[in-house]
Amino acid sequence: DERQIFGSSIAIILPVCVVSIIATAITGPLAWQSSLPYLAGSAIGGAAAGIWGRKIPVKWLHRSLGILIIWGGIRYLC
Repeated sequence: DERQIFGSSIAIILPVCVVSIIATAITGPLAWQSSLPYLAGSAIGGAAAGIWGRKIPVKWLHRSLGILIIWGGIRYLC
């Protein structure tokens, strides 16, 4: 099921982030002040995905992700 795959891929992100934080902390100080908005946004997005993820059709999840990727690419180029 695509929803189970989506949940598994999200679950993999947490350990990767923890390892990244540890590696960054070892090499120098962490910039918590500049990262707090991103942490808050991620927490809100994760909670929203957990609440509404099963209620949204897979087709719309794919389209939404595609739009976000395109939007991020355009922002990166501009």
